[in-house]
Amino acid sequence: MPLAKKATARKRATRRTLAAENLRRLEAPRLAELLTECTANDPAAKRRLPLELAPADGAADPHTGWGFDALFLVMAVAASGIFAAVLLLPRVGAAEEPAVSGRY
Repeated sequence: MPLAKKATARKRATRRTLAAENLRRLEAPRLAELLTECTANDPAAKRRLPLELAPADGAADPHTGWGFDALFLVMAVAASGIFAAVLLLPRVGAAEEPAVSGRY
């Protein structure tokens, strides 16, 4: 095989090789079709696709990026507010019992 034909054959093979670079050339609708076909009979892949799509849907959970420190601060402020409200409640003493008149 001449050298030019070998280089052309190798170039065709690299275009068809399953690699991230080659998949990037496909358009999104075609990739969506391929993913749907590939996951049709694979339950694990079907479960993974929604998990992969979740981060792309930023409106689903607005508190995702808060982190533990911010959420803990919110809970501490809420607990402090509840504690202050309890302190402001009127104090009700024990109900005075009527004096016993000696009749039993």
